[in-house]
Amino acid sequence: MAEALYNFIVENDDLVVKFSCANHTRRINEVVRNLLDKDNSKRESDPKVTCRFKAKTENVNFSFDGLKSEKDNVRHQAVFFENTDYPLLVKGKRPNQIKEIRLHIADHKISETDDKGRILSDGGELYGTLNFRNQVGETDFRFFYKKVESNKEYELAFETEVLSYKLDYRTDLQSIIRDVEQEYAMLSYSFMKETYLSFRSGNTTSTDLIWWQIFKSCYQDILTYASVIIDRPKRRLRSIPKYDRAERLPFIPQELENEYHVHRDMPAYQYRTEELVLSHDTIENRFLKYALKEMTARFVNVRQHIMKVMRLSDEQQLSADIQQIYEELLRLVNHPFFRGVGVFKGFSQDSLVMKQAYGYKEIMQCWIKLQCGYELEDGTLKLEVKDISELYEIWCFIKVKNIVQEILGNRATAYTSGHEVTKDFIPQLLYGKKSEVHFIKDEKVTLVALQYNAEVKKEEQKSSSAIDGTDSLTTKQRPDIVLRLSKEGDEIKYTYLFDAKYRIDDTPTSDNNDAPPEDAIDQMHRYRDSIYFTADGVDRDHLRKEIVAGYVLFPGNISEEALDAETGNYYYLKSSKKIGIGAFPLRPNKSENALREQIRKWIDDEDSKKMLLEMSIPQKGLDYVDEHDGKGPYFLSSIDPHVNPDDESIVNGDAQSFVTGYSTIYAGVDFQQIKYFVPVKDHKVYGFYKVNSYEAIDASETLLKDKETKFVKAYKGYDKPFRIEIDLGDYTPLPKPFTYGIDRNAARGTAMAARTFKEYCNKV
Repeated sequence: MAEALYNFIVENDDLVVKFSCANHTRRINEVVRNLLDKDNSKRESDPKVTCRFKAKTENVNFSFDGLKSEKDNVRHQAVFFENTDYPLLVKGKRPNQIKEIRLHIADHKISETDDKGRILSDGGELYGTLNFRNQVGETDFRFFYKKVESNKEYELAFETEVLSYKLDYRTDLQSIIRDVEQEYAMLSYSFMKETYLSFRSGNTTSTDLIWWQIFKSCYQDILTYASVIIDRPKRRLRSIPKYDRAERLPFIPQELENEYHVHRDMPAYQYRTEELVLSHDTIENRFLKYALKEMTARFVNVRQHIMKVMRLSDEQQLSADIQQIYEELLRLVNHPFFRGVGVFKGFSQDSLVMKQAYGYKEIMQCWIKLQCGYELEDGTLKLEVKDISELYEIWCFIKVKNIVQEILGNRATAYTSGHEVTKDFIPQLLYGKKSEVHFIKDEKVTLVALQYNAEVKKEEQKSSSAIDGTDSLTTKQRPDIVLRLSKEGDEIKYTYLFDAKYRIDDTPTSDNNDAPPEDAIDQMHRYRDSIYFTADGVDRDHLRKEIVAGYVLFPGNISEEALDAETGNYYYLKSSKKIGIGAFPLRPNKSENALREQIRKWIDDEDSKKMLLEMSIPQKGLDYVDEHDGKGPYFLSSIDPHVNPDDESIVNGDAQSFVTGYSTIYAGVDFQQIKYFVPVKDHKVYGFYKVNSYEAIDASETLLKDKETKFVKAYKGYDKPFRIEIDLGDYTPLPKPFTYGIDRNAARGTAMAARTFKEYCNKV
């Protein structure tokens, strides 16, 4: 049965605002299930379910699904939730009463082109659908309207909160912001959002982004009170010099008597006197001039960033509004009033005018606000935050990094790279630009590499990956978090993926635990099957799988018992053990243990890594790269000095290529299967190479030169120039040399020697 429509109505004497929601009961139930630990007794009163509704203009009334409130400042069951559609209808109480209606949310005008919904107006009515997407927090609704009989603008305004049904934004979101801010200052905050959080001013330095957010809230006050001061400035008596002839002086001051006696016969001589006048060149007005200049200069800097970050064009409304602010600031700074005002050099003592005088006091308060930083607690400052889904993704990256750092402890040092810092502005983690943290031991051995926003870019006919040495070969892939583990003395790199999704599947698991969205699990399968190890020199005709396992991180509510590493029966925990694809719930101060134990097992437990590699069954014809898995096949061969002039470098492990003898090409060796090349000299083997690639070559030129310089009559290879050249990779020396005899039958002898050598390697 379809859910009944929930109606929330706000009205004053002229206007009726009606919000409808078809999913309200469902959202409340989700809040109860996800945030109240399935305790329905708190449903009506718990702050996680309720929020405040406060009128900001006169004669505003609220009605909640037919129940009218008698107060204009109430706490009631929440109405607005993230990612929920709200049909909106605004009209006058009487027909043909209203001629124009505009909607502003958190001081931002909402239009029909806004991505939060389509809001249309035909003059007398305003209608459409509103959706806050992933924005949560406090918000203000302001409806401006004009009546038919008057051109005066009226307003209906109220404030409320947009809640999350996955996290408690009053505690969880603030915890996420704290964690993010510790790593990347001011990354949590943004421009032009319809919701905000309240903060108190603190002792930290005010960044440009904080400055902009606070400037918006006090800009009108700055204009108003600066104009008040200019119209009615504080003045003080000042003594100014004055030069007059003797006959124009009312009397001769005593200090001028001697001067007058000297110049009394010079009627044009002017005597310097002083007079008291009221002047507006006071220290308070000098401060006003200084403050306006500083604010304008900083506004210009911030304005450039806003235009760049938001990609604003000159035709857009926001761009026009910013330009208008800039012009008004310039008009104030260049006002003729300041021409007679000197340079501000600081206050030598407290000024009662700045503390008490109307206009001056308010300007000083705005100035102090603009210089302050913030503290993350309820207060009077409104700072707009990024979408919670974006914050959650960044927070998951930071949590994984912190977990790795905690597990490694003093074994490695973290080095960060990849985040962009623009001058005097915001350190950013940019979408599509890789950010990395490397945990390095002794400044040379990388134990763990953690990447955020690793991207597979499509260039020409190849898709090269931000994950070093990998390709997708088809389409772009963008995993959120990449964790690559390596061990000292082990060249294998174990690559694990995490994808942070701020979503929960509509259907819980059979044991009533939250489940990740199905498309996110499908995406992990796609990542694992579409990213291949194809480092330079690797045979692209025989691709190797790169991703060992992939996991979804999501804000689910799952019991600790279900997540227990040994006995837990959570569906996606069991799937991760079997096939390496699963999910971990990750919420602030909850559900971190399961993820921590899994990462600890990868880092500290050698056997579990090997076991996972063995159990992860790839596609037919593909395998995971393992440099020394002992599976071969090995190709053992003596060194033909006629085509390999530097045979010593081959034996010592310094060679980059090897050319086979003339009989090898006729011996039936299947080079497509060869993984390792083993050079033999004087029946001794000292180590082996990894085979990167091979190709058939014509060695005629090399053989001709060898024949001319050192002709060997018994050598039969001069007339057989076609050989196989092997591109050699890493060299692995043996703990002790391997000795064997060579059978005259090349094919049979090579096969037998390879089997014997493999057995020898397994023993040592």
